[in-house]
Amino acid sequence: MYSESSIDDVRNANVVDVIKHYIDVKKQGSHWFAKSPWTSDKTASLAINPAKNNWYDYSAQKGGDAIHFVREHKGFTFIESVKAIADICGILLIEEKVSEDEQRKRSYRQELFDLTKGVSSKYHKELTKLSDDHWVKAMLSEREMSEQTVADFQIGYAPAGFKFVTDFVIEKAKVEQAKTAGIVKQKEGRTFDFFVDRLIFPIQDLQGNIVGFGGRRSNDPSRDKEPKYMNSAEGEMYQKQNVLYGLYQARTFIHKFGFVNLVEGYTDVTGMHQNGCPNTVANCGTAPLSPQQAKMLQRFSNHVILCRDNDGVDADGNDKAGLKAAMRDINTCLAEGFKVSVMIFPEGEDPDSFSRQFSDFQIEREQTEIEAKGLAFRKHIVEHSRDAILWKTEKLKIKAANDPHAISDAVKEVCEMLFEIKDDIKRNRYIVDCAKLMKSTPKEFRDIMKSFVAKAEEKSKKAKNLDEGNADTMGLPAGADFTQFLSTGFVTHGNYIWFRGREKFFQGTNFRLTPLFFIKGQQEHKRLCEIVFENGKRRIVDFDVEDFVQMSKFESKLLKIDSLFFMPDVDVKQFKLFKNNVLKNFIIANEVKTLGWNDDGFFAFSNLILHNRMMKEPNNYGIVKLDFPEPEVVAEEAEKIYLDEVDHYYLPSSSIMYKHAKEGDDPYENDRYFVYKKAPVSFNDWMGQMHKVYDSHATVGIAFALASLFKDLFMKKYDFFPLLFLTGEKGSGKTIFSDSVVSLFTFNQKSFDLNSGTQVAFSRRLARLKNAPTALEEYHDNLSDHIFQSIKGSYNGFGRELGKATGDNRTSTTKVNCSLILLSQYLSSRDDNSLTSRSVICHFIKPQNPYTEEQADNLMRLKQWQKQGLSSLLCDLMQYRELIEKEMNTVFVQLTNELKADLRGKDYQERMMQNYLVLLVPIKILQDHFTFPFTWSQIYNQFKNAILDSSDLIVESEGLAEFWRTIEFLLDTRRISDGDQFKIDSPISIKVQTRKGEADREVQLYGQTKVLFLRLNVLHQAYHKEISTRQGAEVIGEGTLKNYFRSKKYFLGSVKSMRFKDTSTSAYAFDYGMMEQLGVLNLVREMEDVPKETKAQHFNEPIPAGDNELFGGQM
Repeated sequence: MYSESSIDDVRNANVVDVIKHYIDVKKQGSHWFAKSPWTSDKTASLAINPAKNNWYDYSAQKGGDAIHFVREHKGFTFIESVKAIADICGILLIEEKVSEDEQRKRSYRQELFDLTKGVSSKYHKELTKLSDDHWVKAMLSEREMSEQTVADFQIGYAPAGFKFVTDFVIEKAKVEQAKTAGIVKQKEGRTFDFFVDRLIFPIQDLQGNIVGFGGRRSNDPSRDKEPKYMNSAEGEMYQKQNVLYGLYQARTFIHKFGFVNLVEGYTDVTGMHQNGCPNTVANCGTAPLSPQQAKMLQRFSNHVILCRDNDGVDADGNDKAGLKAAMRDINTCLAEGFKVSVMIFPEGEDPDSFSRQFSDFQIEREQTEIEAKGLAFRKHIVEHSRDAILWKTEKLKIKAANDPHAISDAVKEVCEMLFEIKDDIKRNRYIVDCAKLMKSTPKEFRDIMKSFVAKAEEKSKKAKNLDEGNADTMGLPAGADFTQFLSTGFVTHGNYIWFRGREKFFQGTNFRLTPLFFIKGQQEHKRLCEIVFENGKRRIVDFDVEDFVQMSKFESKLLKIDSLFFMPDVDVKQFKLFKNNVLKNFIIANEVKTLGWNDDGFFAFSNLILHNRMMKEPNNYGIVKLDFPEPEVVAEEAEKIYLDEVDHYYLPSSSIMYKHAKEGDDPYENDRYFVYKKAPVSFNDWMGQMHKVYDSHATVGIAFALASLFKDLFMKKYDFFPLLFLTGEKGSGKTIFSDSVVSLFTFNQKSFDLNSGTQVAFSRRLARLKNAPTALEEYHDNLSDHIFQSIKGSYNGFGRELGKATGDNRTSTTKVNCSLILLSQYLSSRDDNSLTSRSVICHFIKPQNPYTEEQADNLMRLKQWQKQGLSSLLCDLMQYRELIEKEMNTVFVQLTNELKADLRGKDYQERMMQNYLVLLVPIKILQDHFTFPFTWSQIYNQFKNAILDSSDLIVESEGLAEFWRTIEFLLDTRRISDGDQFKIDSPISIKVQTRKGEADREVQLYGQTKVLFLRLNVLHQAYHKEISTRQGAEVIGEGTLKNYFRSKKYFLGSVKSMRFKDTSTSAYAFDYGMMEQLGVLNLVREMEDVPKETKAQHFNEPIPAGDNELFGGQM
């Protein structure tokens, strides 16, 4: 239920806006007009008065407010209509409390609907497989049932044998649900199908959910002892008195035609629908129409025509079942305010057979045969139907003949029928007419009906005769609501709860408790309650599920809150009454376990939710209510049906319980970094400033940030998302750059330190944010395997595998929902370069000169924006999510083809190309929506070259990468030195050796290229000695290294003679500038830049325990 204020807002909604959502309207003067949706009137007979905010349909003679229009037009309930109008007009509906028990039942009921829908689909498919000579096909052919009708009503076949459905539900682990739904039975340890070798008619409720089935046997004489029709057993799913077969298909047409035909059986409904009377429903057999069924029909029309089988009379002259049913149903329909008519078919005919034979029609211009037949048939039914009250009176008069006793009984029966009419004017008119037919007087009829009134009043009085007593005498405070005790077993008054003792009521608590929300988490559930102390102080408390298990546990929780307690006289039974009432009155809410993009279709900050381009802040409880459209259930998406209609979401860090938590005592401290902050600039401004500060690196950062915001779309479509790998020595600027990228999403959050963070904190950081980047500092290849595999697995969205405490071998895998930025001094070569191949690579070089004043100002301005917060820019970007999702695959394929064409004949890694494609796709799609600080040609060429350069890096064997690392280590430990085993120079040119017998080739460098010269033979000795001391490491021979060198772009060749400190000798020459740019090698160092691990190994200094803790001592 929704609050009264919400409903008032809906009532005040603009009636024109509501009606034009459903039908075409035109303005004429101060009014609006439309054609009637209920009649065939071709003129605009529906008038809308904006001033009075109402409407009236002169052809249908009905009118009202917006809610009334939606109810009449769509056949919705009141609540359904309120929700529909709220969705149309953007009105926020505040929902009243819904009991947990009801939510649980609703969830289970939806699970049953899923099962019956799946079973119905199996039955239907089985029918389509039958041969034409099968008895089912023959029966359908005999009744001229079309394929369209079979499809419309999802008619099926339950095959012979007893395992067709049973095997299916066992496979799905749904045996218990199948028993509840009445589609399998169990007996003497066996489970078997309920319907066997029967034509199946699914029975649907008003929402189209299948609540049961009807099964028709064959006409084979061997089966005569079986019931011709079987319905699902009545139970939780199916109650015969609560459903009408065909109403789901007929409700729109009942509205349109203004009356409903009520027939007996399944084939009567299908036949009437197929032959032009789609306003037909059945109560499935000759059982009386129930009051519940009549109430359902009243929602769609106030005129019912009883179309029962005319199966004649028996040997004693008594009506057979069909006409008897009509006699009974008249009273039920009158009690619900219907105008009731009776259609009597020729003897021996039923609605199905008569509808097929009806031929009294002519086809007019622009009419199809079925349209012409349907119009004539419906007209025939209306014109040939009789007033049901007068028809029944005449039937009773004829049957009574001149027998005084029979006449007396007949008069009483007619009076009982007339007593059901609520409208005094109608009843009085019929009293006169019926008295005349029965040759009685209206006074006699009224006297009989007065006795009915007296009996009804006495019955009502007894039902209300409750022993309320006097509040003072019973020990209740003045003004206490005794009726609450009658429904709950206790009374809440003031700030106390009162229980009933042996003689009178007593005060049972020193507090009052109000249930608020049942918070559903992934593993832990909470129950949010408001407690009012006896002094009026209030506190919001979250109870664990276990707190309600026992009275002692609940009391222990109360003492932890404050000095709250139950009085000594309160016993366990009274606590259970209190507990059961509390547990029934929670509103269900889902805890937002993942910040960023949520699969329910919204983007969550810790203090705000963006949904349908609207920003919604949580209330003091931390609750945000979202407006979701009604789910459209289709057969192909049965697995996606909503099992819970939950539209409340819980952001715990915004709850008043934790909002002002002290530092160090805040369980949601990290959530507060992912907070909505109004940005001082536009996204275009931010990109422009990034480009001023970081130049070409900004291109990568902007593209990575954009792609990260839509990471889940790439994961869903392509099952991968690249890492951003930032390398460079300390002071190179990679950390500042990373902070700038991440600051678009988070506020003042530091990178995660892989050297000092714990395993649990690491996993939680990676799982908590979705579609946002997380930076990981201090990466190196000696990380523990758990950490390394989690980072590697992030490429495909998986973290580490965890065992479950279930007593078996089941495991779960932690998700990596965020994108990752790795910061390291070197590229990774571990596991055959697996991380490097999964990354977009950016290498930073430590600047040789200090920042210019302009550069410093630009960086300062960017940092100032970051301190103010930039996350509101994400809301601006999220409006393009649908566009990205729509065009992503097309653009991805287009760019793939373009890049492959441009890279044809060149060596590159396919995976590396895909990494950069992910970054290019959003830029390409959004290039007309933003002013990027680069042209498409610039970013395309930059990334194309990066693909080649990065591919060259990852084809570098792990052994060669280890060789370069070892050279750096030997330099750091002073076992080699600049000028002895290597030197770096900037020559004008060098002469490199060619093939034997050919002249050397001169390479012009003009003094602008730094060249590394290696004395490989001398250097290899030091390398060999070091590697030999490392357990499990293999030495690469000189010949192998030479072959590796020749495959690298940065290799220039060998020179015959190069002067070192003590000698001139041959050497190998490399483009050191390129090696440095790509992060391959760094030999320009000072001792203070040497990592402390390296210093410790060389100078025998201990490594601080804190830095080694995470990795189990494996450095």
